[in-house]
Amino acid sequence: RLGFRFIMDEGLFHIRVIEQFAAAWPVLPIQDYPSATTPLPYVLWTVLGQVVGYEVWKLRLLTAVVSIAAVQLFYGLCRRQGLRYPLLASGLLLFFPYVFFYGLTLYTTSFGLLFGVAALHFYLDERDDWPRLLAGGLLAALAIFSRQYYLVLPVGMLLYEAVRFVQGGIRWPSGRTLARWGLLALPVLLVAPLFWLWGG
Repeated sequence: RLGFRFIMDEGLFHIRVIEQFAAAWPVLPIQDYPSATTPLPYVLWTVLGQVVGYEVWKLRLLTAVVSIAAVQLFYGLCRRQGLRYPLLASGLLLFFPYVFFYGLTLYTTSFGLLFGVAALHFYLDERDDWPRLLAGGLLAALAIFSRQYYLVLPVGMLLYEAVRFVQGGIRWPSGRTLARWGLLALPVLLVAPLFWLWGG
């Protein structure tokens, strides 16, 4: 039953971008399209449409699958972080109107949530080694390419690292510390060309 009428921005913006990407396929016009969000969800919808067709219910089904995966990852993150009621926390996330409504429609929110929670899985891992920081950085970049406000993830991690470093006393950072900061800054560096392409 995902073939219901378009709601608000779905018909005004999101389906137009998907149609524009589909018409230009395989060259995607990411430098100019009628949406105020970053392009990864539109690319994924377009790829899906090329494979199975552009019926609205099929495109919305991808959003629903992404939303369920995001909530499942969030549940695992809550358990690993030792929250007392991970199932309740995940249920509250799932049925939060901003997540539930957008999880059944052509909105880009769920894609950012999926990649953002996946990035936190690696960023908050106790083992905290370079492969995990790299994986967290790449997933955070995908989150930013889905919704630009996920810039808060790498910037927040860098601010946390800076505070921790300053609390340790004034000293020149080691090569290991600089490499760590570089991995944490990776998502910002990866998304910078997009903002340059947009002119801001």
